[in-house]
Amino acid sequence: MKNYTCEELKKDIDRISVSIIRPLEVELRNYLDKCGLFYKVFMRIKKSNSIIEKLENRRQNEVAGYKLQDLVGIRIVLYFKSDIALCEKLIQQHFSVDNKSKDDQDAEKFKAQRINYVCWLPEDVQNRFDTRVWEYPIDATFEIQIRTIFSEGWHEIEHDFRYKCLDEWDDFEDQSRTLNGILATLENCDWAISSLFEQMAYKDYKNAKWIPMLKNVFRIRITDVDDMQEILAYFDENKEAAKAFFRIDRQEFLLHLSDIKIDVPLNLKNVVCLANIYQVKDKYIQGITPKSLLRILEVE
Repeated sequence: MKNYTCEELKKDIDRISVSIIRPLEVELRNYLDKCGLFYKVFMRIKKSNSIIEKLENRRQNEVAGYKLQDLVGIRIVLYFKSDIALCEKLIQQHFSVDNKSKDDQDAEKFKAQRINYVCWLPEDVQNRFDTRVWEYPIDATFEIQIRTIFSEGWHEIEHDFRYKCLDEWDDFEDQSRTLNGILATLENCDWAISSLFEQMAYKDYKNAKWIPMLKNVFRIRITDVDDMQEILAYFDENKEAAKAFFRIDRQEFLLHLSDIKIDVPLNLKNVVCLANIYQVKDKYIQGITPKSLLRILEVE
């Protein structure tokens, strides 16, 4: 590690464009899209002033051998809280994880839960950086934060107005608790939104509205709802079969979906047929499953 001045570090960091990490964003999106998840992704290169401040703080506190690990930051914002486990699995499966921080939740306290992963940059992305960057106390790693869409706004406000100036909140214990209480309300919203779609799916099932029922059960990005005539007619004649799909374990199904080695078009017919292969095992649906799909999955 070389000796350096703050001016040198600032100059080398400020010349890094966020476009340098686009291949990493594309790779991550591919893994999420394969499962049809609803999400947003945000990426950034840490500002030089923040890096200098963080490194100087560690130096003053005599933290030996410290290296910055979040030069590159990625935030995955999920629509549904139940998709967090799958998102974590995808990160662990496809990236080299150096460490993770996941707070335990305490039923007695209002507290934000951090779900942060530090992973090593793929070699091809590392090589896009000027080699001088890695001569500073900076690891060739990136940080991934996972949040839900409801908690995202709260975290942004908390980070800018409390985290960055904790000493200013010393005399505001009640207000700090209220801020945490807002997060608790948003956590209830996370669960309520999933419950809302489950209620809609149930009403659709009762009213024999099969396509809306299936869309509300799966809650993934469906590309189209074409070529469903045989399935819809079968459900009309056999409501017990329709009920089996209404009762699909969505989380388990998405985990199976993430394990498929080849990208499968997520039209509604394919999704129904895949759910049948993994969970329902209805013989009629098996019989009308596209042969190309069976070959991909090596199903006899």
